[in-house]
Amino acid sequence: MSNSELESPLLAGLTTTYLYLPDISYTDEELRLIFSHELSHYKHMDLWYKMLLLIVNTIYWFNPMLYIMAKEAEKDLEYICDTSVVVKCSHADRMIYGELLLKTAVTHSFQHYLSASLNDGTAKFKERILHMMKRKSLKKGLLPVIILTSFLLLSNALVGCSFQKKTTDS
Repeated sequence: MSNSELESPLLAGLTTTYLYLPDISYTDEELRLIFSHELSHYKHMDLWYKMLLLIVNTIYWFNPMLYIMAKEAEKDLEYICDTSVVVKCSHADRMIYGELLLKTAVTHSFQHYLSASLNDGTAKFKERILHMMKRKSLKKGLLPVIILTSFLLLSNALVGCSFQKKTTDS
């Protein structure tokens, strides 16, 4: 769908999801990258996840840590989508994608609730580009995380199961 009031591409709608494009002329390659990014949001059901974050933030409005958690979760959603787009791209396509992110970052568009947009603003643009550049180094740190998580789960299970209540007859 096309909307003349938008400044960047936007995915919206929980039950019937639409991709809204602004009245900007994009190249075929840019459109392919936009569709790939927004399709990744759709496949991962990110709009439903954002709805859950919004509900939890509404219920626990007094907890400042939830606002920080929601902001970080939304950042992670964008990182996942960026990685899913870039992993299938050539170096030239990655450059086009970076330029596309830059072009949408400078538009100062308003972030709508329950929508997934290509634009996160200029403040997060640098973080997204750096994340895409170091995605290979992130895979190297996966093994220690898995080992540490396994150790914590195992130790939790052992401590939780090691106490027995003694029964005494009186």
